[in-house]
Amino acid sequence: MIKTLFLFLHGLWFIPTLFNQPISSKIEAVTVYPDGAQITRKAKVDLPVGKTEILFSGLGATLDAKSLQMSVDMRVKVLEVNHRLKDVKKENQEEIKKHEDQKTAIDTKIKNFRAMLTVYKREEELLIKNQTIGTTSTAKVEELKLLVDFQRQRMTDALNKQLEIERSIQALENEKKKHNQELTELTEKQTANTSEVLVTVETKEALPDVTFNISYYVKEAGWIPTYDVRVENVLKPLKLAYKAYVYQYSGEDWRAVKLRFSTANPKKNATPPELQKWFWGEANDYSSYYNAVESNSTGLTEVKGSVKDFATQNGLPAVSISLAGTNFGTATDANGNYRLAIPLNLQKKGIELVYSYIGYKTQRQIVYGNKLDVLLQAEYNELNEVVVAGYGYGRQQKQTIIGGMATVERKSNYAPAITNIEESEAPTSLSFDVLSPTTIPSDGETHTIDLKEEDIPALYEYRVIPKIDTDVFLQAKVVDWEKYNLVDGEVNLYLEGTYMGKSDLSLKQNDTLTFALGRDKNVIVTRKKQKELQKKQFLSNSKIDHISYEIELKNTKKYPINILVEDQFPVTRLKEIEIYDKLAPEAGVDNDSGKITWRLNLVAMQQKKLTFQYSVKSPKGTNNSTE
Repeated sequence: MIKTLFLFLHGLWFIPTLFNQPISSKIEAVTVYPDGAQITRKAKVDLPVGKTEILFSGLGATLDAKSLQMSVDMRVKVLEVNHRLKDVKKENQEEIKKHEDQKTAIDTKIKNFRAMLTVYKREEELLIKNQTIGTTSTAKVEELKLLVDFQRQRMTDALNKQLEIERSIQALENEKKKHNQELTELTEKQTANTSEVLVTVETKEALPDVTFNISYYVKEAGWIPTYDVRVENVLKPLKLAYKAYVYQYSGEDWRAVKLRFSTANPKKNATPPELQKWFWGEANDYSSYYNAVESNSTGLTEVKGSVKDFATQNGLPAVSISLAGTNFGTATDANGNYRLAIPLNLQKKGIELVYSYIGYKTQRQIVYGNKLDVLLQAEYNELNEVVVAGYGYGRQQKQTIIGGMATVERKSNYAPAITNIEESEAPTSLSFDVLSPTTIPSDGETHTIDLKEEDIPALYEYRVIPKIDTDVFLQAKVVDWEKYNLVDGEVNLYLEGTYMGKSDLSLKQNDTLTFALGRDKNVIVTRKKQKELQKKQFLSNSKIDHISYEIELKNTKKYPINILVEDQFPVTRLKEIEIYDKLAPEAGVDNDSGKITWRLNLVAMQQKKLTFQYSVKSPKGTNNSTE
């Protein structure tokens, strides 16, 4: 009876455990959010009947224990899941001591070999001295021959022994090097603890190869969407390359994983809000609900500004700008302007940017706001004159640069449209699954993942306001942009193979998405004021000014373009001043604002002149309005 009761209690309380044999798991999939990542590991375990404890080891030390989830076969009942940090340092002490002891033994052997090597070197020196003595002695020929044979034999033995000892020392040094490498790896592991998850399960039958999926959230990761927008010419569709800048320093390398990029925020409060009593005239306070969203951001999502030469105040192109301590960076455009997106988990005031440029002193600047302009000082004594010669259009062009850097325009053959992702849409987010296995090491560096390329129909329009700037700007307008599943991000702009700078893609627009592609020097515009005629009225206190302007446009491209030209008539707030005889052929005029608009189609190599004129009647002594 007692034996039966003991067996019953033993069967009730004994839980088979794999505690002494930790189960390793492999990262299978990672979902990367703008701030953080969800990691999914997979492992297979043979389960006996009854309760079993399973220890999964080697998980990242930075995982959020609250986010830990476990999924398994429906035939397996999960009773308990516990997380803890594992002290790698204690575990490695024994192995470290073993390598240190072996290194000590090797050092002792090397010391003995070096002592023997010294002995044989001294013998070599002695034999050389004896050879000198032997050649000057009056010994008989036979004795001299025996002496020479002896010296030759001993010298050969001494040299062979030295060579043998040197080889032995080299072999020991190589063995010592291997131990040093092992110690380096063990020392690195000591600085980063890992996590363990102890799971208690129960089954009614023995189950082989049961798959366990372990998922958890880490905050030391994220991604930034970015685009390359390329326009070969305005007769072809706009080419959009969608990329992701992904980074992670979670302590775990993601090797050949299924990678998904999501625009969702996994840190949002999972509990629905509750209405509070609302007293008229008082604001409802739901700060506790909104503050439940964890975020490291302080609002410093990007930094933009300009970099100029200290002496000339001219913008510097291609200046390298990086976030100190990271590999995040950008470069200035042709006019010296830049903008740098800041990763979510690095968004804080007081970050430092590093500005570097060939021939200029490197400068570091602390950032406390979204705008930062920098002046770089040249180091003329460190650079000689650089001459850059380029060839194009059948003639040689020569450019001399002192204390600066010349940027070379590169043209590349753009790859045909590709898609490396599968897209899916949720009510409040988008996700992009990378089709091929991807590796992202835990190094904190920015890794670029090409997602897809698409040819997008666009309406191209040139725009110029010659009163302010005679440069012509090209815009590409995309309708029905919602179907391309775009998200806010940074845009690199390319026009006819030339990098035009950076811009932002903001989807807070209505029906049309507009890309500003920068200045195009191949459309030439000038604006000239014609001779102004002023008349003074006889026996009157007023005067009349007749004013006219001429705008000349020339399309030097090999294809036609659509161009929007804008100017204006003056308007007045004073009754004493009258503006009349306003004339702008072929233009549309807004009488309230005075805005003049021409919409033209210029064929290749076409030159066209636009004119507008007006008259102003004003009291004598009134200063004419200046532009």
